[in-house]
Amino acid sequence: MSLLSIGALCVSALGIANFAHAETDEATTAKNQLNRQMELLQSIEKYTERSDLARLFVLKKADQTVIDSITRLGMGHMQTIRDYQTLIVAFRYSSEFFMRVQTQRNKKAILEIISIGDAIAQARGFDDSPYTQITKSVFGQMKKLIDDMQGLVLPQDLLEKLFALRPAMGEVIAIASQGDRPKAFAAATALHSKLIELYPAFSTLSISNPAFEIILNIQGLNEFYAEFAQLPPTL
Repeated sequence: MSLLSIGALCVSALGIANFAHAETDEATTAKNQLNRQMELLQSIEKYTERSDLARLFVLKKADQTVIDSITRLGMGHMQTIRDYQTLIVAFRYSSEFFMRVQTQRNKKAILEIISIGDAIAQARGFDDSPYTQITKSVFGQMKKLIDDMQGLVLPQDLLEKLFALRPAMGEVIAIASQGDRPKAFAAATALHSKLIELYPAFSTLSISNPAFEIILNIQGLNEFYAEFAQLPPTL
């Protein structure tokens, strides 16, 4: 092999190593951002009413989902990009929520949470409208959560009412697979109202119940959807 060929191979190997190092640095920076955002969300829980904890749970879960995707698949994988998209939309459509729960004690943390969210959106190159199938995503997550409650101990009446919603959720998901359009919004809004009717039953679950986090996640997703779809606030 000529010296020129050996030199070319060395340069190529160096380039690959530098690329891998850059990707590792990017992943580390991204995880640090997401972990910091989760820490801040955790820090404001003590200043938040129980009825608002559901949204915080969903936001923390969105952060953790992206971290898991980066760890398993890397920064450039399509699943990671999709998870980033879901996270960015979740934080953008939580602005009213943050305004509602903001106090002097948590203001600094909330401002940093929002700042990190803006930095993530800018770094990932998302424009102002990355939500083509958010309705499908939200209700798909809710349906899976309800499916996951098979075998868990819940009040029988609540369990039956949740399971009864699964066909309607499947219909919403099918309609919304065509995008966030009027028919998808109409079907999802009707289902959103049915879930709100279950909130009093949700609030009776103790924190020690294995289904508590699942119920909290369902409620948080339902409230996120309401803000995304600009539904009027419930009384």
